[in-house]
Amino acid sequence: ILPFPMFELQCKWVAGILSEKILLPTEMEMMEDVEAFYSQIQDAGYPKRYTHNMSEYQVQLFSRLTSLKCQVISEICVRTQVIMSEL
Repeated sequence: ILPFPMFELQCKWVAGILSEKILLPTEMEMMEDVEAFYSQIQDAGYPKRYTHNMSEYQVQLFSRLTSLKCQVISEICVRTQVIMSEL
């Protein structure tokens, strides 16, 4: 897990939301995404207490965030994926 790139990414994402450069999905879309994530954890056989364990999902998260139409976030994600591949 690389916490500092993740923190930077989260800060840039929040700044993008607040400046309206990034638009949030609808509430329904967000809830569908949350339910799909919970199902994925349950299907993998993990207990609920592992919901916030990002070690196995961090690469997926960076890949997903890279697909957002925000250049700053995409650049951070790409740099982080390069660092992670070198570990």
